[in-house]
Amino acid sequence: MKNNNKKVKTLATVAGIAAAGSAAQASVIYHDITDLTVDDAERLLLDIEGGTAVNTTETPTGTEIDFQIGFGPSSIREKPEFIGLNGAYVAMDSVNTTWTMKLDSSDTIDGSLLFGEYGFIEVNDNGNWEGGATDKFLGFQLNQGTPEKMFGWVRMDYDDVGNSITVKDFAYDTSGAALSSGSVIPEPSIAALVLLAGSALLGLNRFRKQNNPS
Repeated sequence: MKNNNKKVKTLATVAGIAAAGSAAQASVIYHDITDLTVDDAERLLLDIEGGTAVNTTETPTGTEIDFQIGFGPSSIREKPEFIGLNGAYVAMDSVNTTWTMKLDSSDTIDGSLLFGEYGFIEVNDNGNWEGGATDKFLGFQLNQGTPEKMFGWVRMDYDDVGNSITVKDFAYDTSGAALSSGSVIPEPSIAALVLLAGSALLGLNRFRKQNNPS
């Protein structure tokens, strides 16, 4: 009799991965915006949950704005800032707590990081972003909604010579789970793993019924 064990395993695994993948993606909100650049004459406002980013010279108002990114007056233009508004916080350097962290792809953003209401990207040739950066990440925490704390990232470039910041995309996890910078799919949760196992068993049972009719 032909051994179908390999086929059973394949069917069950594919069914489980598809189900778990769908469950994992459901908790992450990703916004791929048109690249938006702000220089030292403007500020950039981010509405994380609304998925919008705008340049303006006006002072932000309203509860829908989560972050303001920009430079200070001309006398301190070497102090680009990332400012959290309305319960939003930015990931900070654990040693120099006035500097924002500069995250690489796949760095973990969770409750183990230090978060502050605002931080400098660079201060007079010092800071994690000094010298400029391309496709690096700022981590953030939103203290609103359910769950109370949600983690996410903003991908951006920093032109240290031309004094400009370009925001490219951002994402956050509505479940409150940790999120890797640059990732739009979270690490599998316990619930997702349970779903994976259940889907695998379902696929196995269906295969047995098809191949062993009563």
